[in-house]
Amino acid sequence: MGLRGRHAVPLANREQYPRELVITDAALRVYRRMRRLELRCECPDDGDLETMCAACTEWWELQRQLARSLNLFEGMVVYEDPAWQSYRPFQCAIDRFHLLERAAKRTKEPRFRYKWEK
Repeated sequence: MGLRGRHAVPLANREQYPRELVITDAALRVYRRMRRLELRCECPDDGDLETMCAACTEWWELQRQLARSLNLFEGMVVYEDPAWQSYRPFQCAIDRFHLLERAAKRTKEPRFRYKWEK
């Protein structure tokens, strides 16, 4: 049986989280930095967190910053690349990965406006 009384009435003045993810320029800068750090990972594949390399340590710090800039909980995984093939992937993290990838590709600025400006 559902809620009754004053608990069943939705209030219009309650603050609710937006359903759409708002991706800011600061979030994109952090995301691009994280993707570059993934390529520099030198960790062994044993899954031991004690032997993380410097790139992975910085990646986790940036992950917290990205979560803050997207208004998400800092302890959760913000994005998950499908190529990682993790044991239990989170669909919401994969969806956020695709949103961030699309936004990162869309906002890339050309380095030079004309070829003689090189």
